[in-house]
Amino acid sequence: MIKKSQYIKDMKEGEVICDIFVVKFKKPVAKYKNGYKFELRLGDSSKEIMYKYWGSDDEEAVQAIYDKIKSDDVILSNGKVSAWNDSLEIANNNDGKIQILAEDEYDIS
Repeated sequence: MIKKSQYIKDMKEGEVICDIFVVKFKKPVAKYKNGYKFELRLGDSSKEIMYKYWGSDDEEAVQAIYDKIKSDDVILSNGKVSAWNDSLEIANNNDGKIQILAEDEYDIS
């Protein structure tokens, strides 16, 4: 059973995180200079944060990851906390995981 250990309100720029979050909403897959990306708004009991998945130039692979994720899913993901436009975000440069968790895999509290 996975327990939450890092809260959004306590995150600092430069930290590498791996924790569970609730997906609040999704922004569609889009092309960028080096490949395809998508964005998620993630939340926990403390706050919300944008999560950017910077994927490869394989649009189908990035779209497949995106399509598996639904609003209100609880996910386990990792990334690096960075600052963008005066707020923090989590960036995943196609080298981390996004795992959708079943209710019996995490501590709801």
